[in-house]
Amino acid sequence: MAVFVLKDSRIAFHSVDLSAQANQLRLNYAADVLDVTTFGSGGARKRIAGLLVPSADYRGYWDLAANLDLVINEAIGPVAEDDDHVLIEVAMKATAYTLDQTTMPAAGPATRHLILTHRTVTTVDTLGSAVVVGTDANSVAISETIALVANSTVRTLKDFLTITSITTAGWVISGTADQLKVGVSGNFARPLSVAPTDDVGDRAFLTEVLKATLRRGGSVGEAASLEGTFEPAARRLVKGYLFAVGEYGTADNNWWLESVNMQATAYTQTNTALPTDEAARIVSITHTTVDVTDTLGNMVIIGTDANGAALTETVALSAGATVLSVAEFKTISSLRTATWVQGGGTPDTIIVGYPLTTKPINMGAVTASQFLYGALHVFPTVDGTNPTLDVVVQSDTAQAFPSATTQMTFATKTAVGSQFAAPVAGAITDTWWRLSITVGGTSTPQFPILVVLGVAA
Repeated sequence: MAVFVLKDSRIAFHSVDLSAQANQLRLNYAADVLDVTTFGSGGARKRIAGLLVPSADYRGYWDLAANLDLVINEAIGPVAEDDDHVLIEVAMKATAYTLDQTTMPAAGPATRHLILTHRTVTTVDTLGSAVVVGTDANSVAISETIALVANSTVRTLKDFLTITSITTAGWVISGTADQLKVGVSGNFARPLSVAPTDDVGDRAFLTEVLKATLRRGGSVGEAASLEGTFEPAARRLVKGYLFAVGEYGTADNNWWLESVNMQATAYTQTNTALPTDEAARIVSITHTTVDVTDTLGNMVIIGTDANGAALTETVALSAGATVLSVAEFKTISSLRTATWVQGGGTPDTIIVGYPLTTKPINMGAVTASQFLYGALHVFPTVDGTNPTLDVVVQSDTAQAFPSATTQMTFATKTAVGSQFAAPVAGAITDTWWRLSITVGGTSTPQFPILVVLGVAA
């Protein structure tokens, strides 16, 4: 990537896209300077470098409608953990527990993770898993099953607004029943992702933030300003790539071209642009043999990318299979099969659409001393009835993904929110990476998202 002009940078913190408010961005790397002067230092100060202190600064304009104040205060404000708010410690059992509270504490975030703590009484029981049922930030029903760990505390991946029920599945008593209590989380880190451009495949950075400052105001006659600093919780800014940005709805395998007989000239397309607000997508091409398989040749796709720049790609077709483009298209002005020759009495058929698989990126391997990191942000507004979003990170040895392997799975999202996924340890020898996205629900479900992946020690 050459020298470039900052014009479409993305700053995502938790469920807020700061890009529409910020106009300045700084990624800072510094190290503590430690004084180690002694009586034998020759009359001069002696210093050594200490720990790395990374941070990210932003500046822009204060937009009251953006709700940034609320998000930062709820996500990072002084919120205390309450380890038995939902269920005061009781003997474990196979039926549903009688909950002490079904809503979050009045002070603090409206939604929180649940924390579940086990304690052995005599001999450790067969613990099984806790099944938590409740609602999300939009009051939509959600559930999560989380494996219990002996004499430890575990935390749900999902944020709950209310809790309907908690049961322990697979629990078997051993001696006197063990004890279980369920509470709500306090302060915990939220993901921060920074992308100098909004082009998928370009460099980006991700980290977890536990400390942030937010300053807003100004002088009379000036546009109200907004500025602040994000400080990573425990790890440095991880350098990675932008894998997804924009609106993601359901896939459509014949959006561009419904099933038609193959031909040597350009096809009359069903659509020439993606649905309104949809992010650019890779193209799927599915072939079906009718009698004798034709000589298929290649599909030549001409269109534009997410920024309106001209884009052309030639994709080799495969008999009885679906193949994918490498590039992501926002519009397609021409589809044509080059070097196609009819093989039987009737031409084969073809359909062209778009999946929810993202552009393959050569991010490189993960060594034995490194980890795969991932951050997912879901912004307002999530549309649809009972919408669901599942994002899976896949890797493979080649750009065409002949045998994809799942390496990381984000928790299902049903509303705005975020997740910094548990880092995945290397070694992973695959070098090509992509996202497989599934959107469910009815009434045109759609999720505005941003996803960044990176590899670091």
